[in-house]
Amino acid sequence: MVAIQNQVTADEVSTALALMTCSQTLGGAIFLAVGQVIFAQALRVKIPQHAPAVDPETVIGAGATGFRDVVSLQDLPGVLTAYAKSVDRVFYLGVGLSVAQFVFAWGVGLKNVKKDKGKVGGENVAPALRGLPAGLSRLMPVDHNLFPNGLRTSGQHPPIDGKLRHFEEFPREITGPTPQQRVDYPEEWIHKWTEVEFEELLQAVEGFIASGTPLISISKVKDKYIPQTVIYMLISIPML
Repeated sequence: MVAIQNQVTADEVSTALALMTCSQTLGGAIFLAVGQVIFAQALRVKIPQHAPAVDPETVIGAGATGFRDVVSLQDLPGVLTAYAKSVDRVFYLGVGLSVAQFVFAWGVGLKNVKKDKGKVGGENVAPALRGLPAGLSRLMPVDHNLFPNGLRTSGQHPPIDGKLRHFEEFPREITGPTPQQRVDYPEEWIHKWTEVEFEELLQAVEGFIASGTPLISISKVKDKYIPQTVIYMLISIPML
């Protein structure tokens, strides 16, 4: 079942599983009848060989639990031998079907269904999504000493070193059909930063860097470097 689900697309999973279940049920019903026919025909051949005085149809009609009542003690060993050899014929059918199934199973192909545990990002990456996405590779090495607590992402995918870029490489202007223009914003949404606010932000950055605190550990609740003027300004922005 696992192999079939990994060999078909998501849209085909339900159809593939339905066909597999139907084949298992139908195959069992058909070959149960085939096995019964083989067993009965083998008894008709083997009983005359090992117990000539016994009527094969009488033994078949009595069944596996009742043939001892219709067979004399003198003929019983021969009937038991015929029964054992007839059962062997049925097992030959099972062996043949197993060999055929083994051969056809190779048509499914080989596919590794194990998920590699990504080393980059460690426990900070969603467990089911560790490892680099298919088709993406590391384009350039990254100095992990700059990230003492490890690279972290939103959890949607693990960090990709090759996608890290310096700020100077980002475009200065965003173009295309989606960027919004200034006319799209009402005046109350626009804030002009003051010299005092810029000075506080600069002091906060310098104090935070001097503290040696990892960037991922910053907290608006307990961190003393957050500028108070900026906080008051953000609180005063109306909720639109």
